[in-house]
Amino acid sequence: MSDSSAGRNYSAFDLELTHQALNVRLFIRLLKWMGPYRKVMLISIVLAVLGSVITVLLPAIGGRVIIDTILLPNPAAVDLPDYGLITVTTWVSDRFSLTMLHSAGILYLCMMLFQSILQLGHQLTLFSSALRTLRDLRLDLFASLEHKPATFYDHVAVGRVMTRVTNDVESLFQLLTGFGQLANEFVPFFLGLFMMMHFSSQLTGVVVVALPIAALGTYIFRILMSKIFRLIRDSVSALNQYMQEDLSGIEVVQLSGREAMNISQYTALNQENRKQEFRAINYEIIYENFNNSLASVVVAGIVWYGGGKVVQDEITLGTMVIFTGLVHLMIQPVVMLGQQFNI
Repeated sequence: MSDSSAGRNYSAFDLELTHQALNVRLFIRLLKWMGPYRKVMLISIVLAVLGSVITVLLPAIGGRVIIDTILLPNPAAVDLPDYGLITVTTWVSDRFSLTMLHSAGILYLCMMLFQSILQLGHQLTLFSSALRTLRDLRLDLFASLEHKPATFYDHVAVGRVMTRVTNDVESLFQLLTGFGQLANEFVPFFLGLFMMMHFSSQLTGVVVVALPIAALGTYIFRILMSKIFRLIRDSVSALNQYMQEDLSGIEVVQLSGREAMNISQYTALNQENRKQEFRAINYEIIYENFNNSLASVVVAGIVWYGGGKVVQDEITLGTMVIFTGLVHLMIQPVVMLGQQFNI
């Protein structure tokens, strides 16, 4: 193999993926390392789905059971779905000789506890499968690097190789766990939307209006952050590369009296990394506050519009409470999807 062809092949190690948001071909190759742990990942997804069902039902206990059935009984609520929660509350009340209000509170606490256990199981199995996957990937990467010809390291800086095996594999951990957590976000999204349509199509419209705004904000954020994240990645690679070269040639550095000069050059690289990290932090704070503000505006819209409907007896008070409890479940998945693109 000629030096020029070798250079082209080895440059692909670092440059092939530049400016690509997601290389689907390589992502599919990554999934093969998850093969041995697909059963654990499947268990994680099942736990996430079960936990998501409970997450969506919790607001229904407060709105449909406690408010519309116990505290402020509303004849109009009879035709609204309760998903068996009233029956379970009544059974608890009769079985343990408790009031309906106490029974509803106990049911709420038990469901919260069960949801927390499911969430814990989901995260443990998800992180376990992701960590084992990346452990195998690191081992295969190291074995591959051990068998590279010496000419490979004439074209690729060792510091950049170290960045790929350490920092970039760590980013893959965030990617894999993030995709697993998407199931934990989008399942309650669709279940919550289905529940909203059952209770009030008009209030559902108020919530749905916010989704394109959240999607647009996420898209703009992703465009702004994509360049910054690449600069951060490049700056980390430059830091690792410079440190590796400096330490491997430390005898020459000391004999030449270049310590101060090298410290100055490393400081400049470090300052560039800090600059980009601060830019990323500033944008993330703005984005987080944008989403929190959007959710607050939607809640205000539900209270304003839904309050008028409650006064006019077109919807129940419990219905409005349910909608305020589901707002976050509608916006968060859009935000989570944008974050995954950034990763």
